[in-house]
Amino acid sequence: MCNTTSKRGKWGVVRGAEHAGGETPTPDRTVGPAHYTEMGIQPWEVMEACMPRAEFLGYLRGNAIKYLMRADRKGGVEDYRKAKHYLEKLVSVLNEQR
Repeated sequence: MCNTTSKRGKWGVVRGAEHAGGETPTPDRTVGPAHYTEMGIQPWEVMEACMPRAEFLGYLRGNAIKYLMRADRKGGVEDYRKAKHYLEKLVSVLNEQR
């Protein structure tokens, strides 16, 4: 069963979904099209609450690897940005342990 409260507050609160104007997205901000930014909660916040820690860390690592491996064949710079986003979130979660 999932926790109903994330470490950063109640679910459903939009926290920095906008990243227009050249603002650098942070791990807590959604990167991507409107179908993500309009949700009000990042899917990985739900995953973090519902998955064992090791599985969530594996999800973040796996997505970073996926985007790095396909960048030269598919998404180019955008895939590198996505990989960076997952790596920043991974580092953020790992730093929460300290």
